[in-house]
Amino acid sequence: MSRPRHLVGALLCRDGRLLLGRRSPLKQNFPGAWDLFGGHVEPDETFIEALARELEEELGVTLVAFKELASAALSDGGRYRIYRVDRWRGGEPTLCNDEHVELAWFSPADASSLSPLASDLYRPLFAAAAARHDAIADRLGIRPRGSVVGREGLEPPTRPL
Repeated sequence: MSRPRHLVGALLCRDGRLLLGRRSPLKQNFPGAWDLFGGHVEPDETFIEALARELEEELGVTLVAFKELASAALSDGGRYRIYRVDRWRGGEPTLCNDEHVELAWFSPADASSLSPLASDLYRPLFAAAAARHDAIADRLGIRPRGSVVGREGLEPPTRPL
């Protein structure tokens, strides 16, 4: 029996805007789609360690301040945890590998209207990520949740991706 895969995603937020990347058209999964930054959690890593590694590999930045925004079940029994990243070191994020071919900052409304988007799970999270208060979670039907790092986050209804 194969081991469940675990994934992390990072949504960088600054001044009410969200950083997304357009995936390379050569990628097997979601080619050309707008996506978060992140990837697989290695067997010897925690979710947070994977988050930090992925941000360094993909954007050349060092994780400083974050909170878990959402967690969803994957069809193989693994988890996909999405984090809002509020602060980082290393300056302006830049493309550092071939995962993405373009970076852009979007308002939550503009991010929600992007097509193609790697996952529809992201749309309600964009507004929640940019919000300073959890009141928006009630309007979106997202329930508050505590994260493994002791910070409050949001969890959409759990469904396999």
